[in-house]
Parts: sequence; structure tokens; C-alpha cells
Amino acid sequence: MMKKLHLIGLMCLLGLGFNELWGQTISITNWSTDPTKPRTICQCDTFDLPVNKTPGPGNHKEAIRYFLSGNFNPTTEFAFEFANPVNAFATADSLDILDISIRTAVGPPPTFASDTFSGPAEHYASVVIPCNAPLGPASLRISNSSGVKSDTIYFIVNRIPDPAVIKSVTNAVDNPYTPTVPDLGFCQGDTVVLEAEQQPGANYQWFRNGSAIAGETDTIHKAIIPGTYSLRIDLGACPRMSKDTILNVFPRATLGNLEFVPSPMAFQMDNPIIPNVSPDDSVMFCESVTATLNAPRTPPAGVTFEYQWITDTIDPNSGQPIYFSIHTVSAGKPRM
Repeated sequence: MMKKLHLIGLMCLLGLGFNELWGQTISITNWSTDPTKPRTICQCDTFDLPVNKTPGPGNHKEAIRYFLSGNFNPTTEFAFEFANPVNAFATADSLDILDISIRTAVGPPPTFASDTFSGPAEHYASVVIPCNAPLGPASLRISNSSGVKSDTIYFIVNRIPDPAVIKSVTNAVDNPYTPTVPDLGFCQGDTVVLEAEQQPGANYQWFRNGSAIAGETDTIHKAIIPGTYSLRIDLGACPRMSKDTILNVFPRATLGNLEFVPSPMAFQMDNPIIPNVSPDDSVMFCESVTATLNAPRTPPAGVTFEYQWITDTIDPNSGQPIYFSIHTVSAGKPRM
């Protein structure tokens, strides 16, 4: 009878793997292991530490936190198994563990250091969900080359939209007054039209200075005030943001009045003649006499004037006003 018990005990020991024999386990502690309560994720999502957050096509999720019950062999290899359909691990994709970290201080802010699969301790593992991951229910677990499997966590994978793009900006031009800033300028009082690249079934939301603009959920937004504009697109989940478009307003120039420089045989007068009206709006001089007009020369801050003189005399050939060439642009004192 004793031999039989020993034999049964030996068979039980042989039936256990080396890691199970020594009580080595991997327990995920921060994601749902209940198949009836899957969490929503997106194609291209990154599970990573907040301190490692980098821009990418997907969204940032909390790194997968797990607890090791003991030390593993240093040569043991670990990976994620990503199964879709749920629990179909026989055909699961193997995903690389990008980084392993251990928290060194609670903070705030918390601090982390790179680590290996040593234990017993709580670790954080980083992984990226494939951008072509099948949609719908999926499951994920950590496994190693010694046959140890973690508990399984469950997701619903949603489709990520194409990149959000503001494809056109109308009534704005490259701003020549801010050469170090990639912005566009428009004249005060004008309307700038921003248009999104359309995607079938997508939802749109326009932002100004990082805040959603109430009611602006169409593919076109009309901007009348300066700011940093962006666009968010989603398909019910998995939002993506466009690059920023910076709009600055050009101050509208106040032209003011032309200045007439009195000279012999050139006179300022009203046309028609209206008594006691100032300033006079016409200059009378003979064909052989030169009259000088000064244009305004003090533009608003950040604005440069360009001058073009015209007359109400119509060219009989073109039917257009006659334009005079400018001899002294910088001084704003062309001679006529």
C-alpha cells in the first residue's frame, strides 16, 4: 500500500512542469480577466508606461502590470500571445514584449527602471497591438519558453480610422511676418475655411487651442478668429487627431489721407467745389508741372505696406484704370 502511494505521488510530481513545481506563476493584476467584462481597445494601441508615451497612430493604454511569484531562469524567453477569436491560443500571434520595468518610487510622479523577469515582484510590460489586428473579441496572455502561462485578459478590438487630415485651408496664406512659425495669416474680418479629408462613416470634431468647438462636427469649419486649429476623427471609438493648423490675423491697414506737397503752379482744391470741406480731395496742375503726393508711411506693428498708385482715368484700349509706376516704394513718395 505504501509503494502504491509513493508511485502515485511520483506520478503527480512528474505531471507538473518544473516552474509549477517551484510555484512560479505570472499573474496580471490591472486588466480584466473576466471574459464577460472585456475592455475596449483599438488597432495600433500601445500599452506602455506614461513616462514612455510617444506619439503614434493608436492610443496610449496603461502598461500591463503583472506579478511574478518567484525567480525564473535567466535564459527563459517571454512573449505575449494575442488570440482572436477569444482563447484560440493554438493559432495566436506572438507579440514581442517591448520593455519590462519595475516601479522604483510611488511618487507622484512615479519612477520606473528597466528590469528583467526576476521576482517575486510587480512588473510592467509594454506591447503594441497590431494595426491589422482582427476586429472583435480577443484575448491576451503572457507565456514563456518553460510553459508557464499567465491568466488571460479580454478585449474588444475596434477599427482605427485613417489619419485625420485637414486637406485644405482657403482664404489664408503663409504668414511672412512669422518666419520661424509654421502658421498661416488672414486679414481681419475675413473667414478662413478649413476642410477635412473625408472618411466613410467617420465622426468629426473641430478643436481650437485644444478645446472642442461646440457644434462644429462637419467636414468643414469656418474660422473667423486666430488660434491653433485641429481635427479629431473617430469611427465610434479609436479617435485620431490631425496636425495643428495655426491661424494668425493680419491687422487691417488704415490707409489714412494722402499728403499733398505744395509747389508752384500746383494747387489743392475740392472736386466738386464744396465750401468749408477739409481736406481738399483734388490737385490741379498744368501738364508741364510736377505734383507730389505722399502716401501714409507708418503701418501698424508687424505690417509692411506695399504701394500701387492708380488714377480714375480709363485706358481706352483695355477699359481698365491707368496704373502709375512707383519710383520710391520704401519712402512712399512717388512722383507723378
